[in-house]
Amino acid sequence: METLEIKRGDSEVLSLVFTDENGDAYNLTGGTVFFTIKYVFDIADNDDDALLQKSQSVHTNAAGGLTEITLTAANTRALAVGQYKGDYQFVGSDNSVKSTETIKVKVLDDVTKDVL
Repeated sequence: METLEIKRGDSEVLSLVFTDENGDAYNLTGGTVFFTIKYVFDIADNDDDALLQKSQSVHTNAAGGLTEITLTAANTRALAVGQYKGDYQFVGSDNSVKSTETIKVKVLDDVTKDVL
């Protein structure tokens, strides 16, 4: 399982390419990509208790499957230091759904806290 490390209070740009089972780019045109972080033990069928959820409908290269999710300093500052789970999910204009594998999300402590 892949691990994404995020420094608490830092801005992050998460770049990813959606591909199909053959490794070919998944066309994101007209769809939305969601990035969600939850507690490891959260098994709910909805995202009501998500710690963070961001969406992106304008993609870097939609036909090439490339998109970016921007996390602001405020987004990451709201997360407690710890380990969580997350994933990316694409929802097409036809309501088709494609999700990545679940990843580990590790939020690291920040030392300097009073800059903003």
